[in-house]
Amino acid sequence: SDSEETCMNLEEQLQTKNMEMSKERKKFEVEISQLKEKLEEGTSTIESLRAEVSERSAEIETLRNQSANLENDLRVSQDCLKAASSEKSNMEEELLIKISDSEE
Repeated sequence: SDSEETCMNLEEQLQTKNMEMSKERKKFEVEISQLKEKLEEGTSTIESLRAEVSERSAEIETLRNQSANLENDLRVSQDCLKAASSEKSNMEEELLIKISDSEE
């Protein structure tokens, strides 16, 4: 009968649609799985980069401290050099005075 044939056609169409939908769902699940993997990789990369940034920041801070210490050492050395230079000038003056006194 006509209604039986219509019913069978509808059932066949429904099965075909179900198979198509099942294939689409499997494809979608594979894509989601791949996206999750990429997300995990990205998260891992971000964590690794954060650790590296933290490590580099600590190194930079150490270098800044060393630089400040060296600048301070340089200032102290320059002050000592000025004092020594001044003392040398004073000693030379005294020596010249003694020489001129002894010549007189």
